[in-house]
Order: sequence, then structure tokens, then C-alpha cells
Amino acid sequence: GKYWDKAFGIITQSKKRDNSILLTPLVLSGWHYSDDEEKSNRFKAHIKYAYENDTWEQLLKYIATVPDDAWHLRD
Repeated sequence: GKYWDKAFGIITQSKKRDNSILLTPLVLSGWHYSDDEEKSNRFKAHIKYAYENDTWEQLLKYIATVPDDAWHLRD
């Protein structure tokens, strides 16, 4: 969760989690209660938000540093 907490901070430009800005990553809230499609959709929404709010480049640079074993891959 630490990687996605940091990514969320980059996306929202905030150190705190504020669901009024954007729903938190499912890895932080609801991992076991969501399926892969929900997780994927939430991640895509975060990427879209970053693109629309000028945090896209910073997010991409950070994501490139996330180790392979921190990713949840769909079959």
C-alpha cells in the first residue's frame, strides 16, 4: 500500500487522503471487497485525474520506480 499511498499523494498534490477530491486507491481501502475490474477502473480514474490536473508527468516518473512485485496483474 505504501507505493499507492504515495502515488495518490502525487496525483492529488496532498499528503492527506481526501475522498472529496478523488476516491482512494482500492489497495488502501477495500482491496478484499473489490474485484480486478473495480481495481483497474479506480486506477484508470486516478491516471485520468492526474492527466487532467497536471500531475501526469510526476506520476509517470514515480510509477516507473515502483517494483514489479508491487503490481497486481490481471489474468
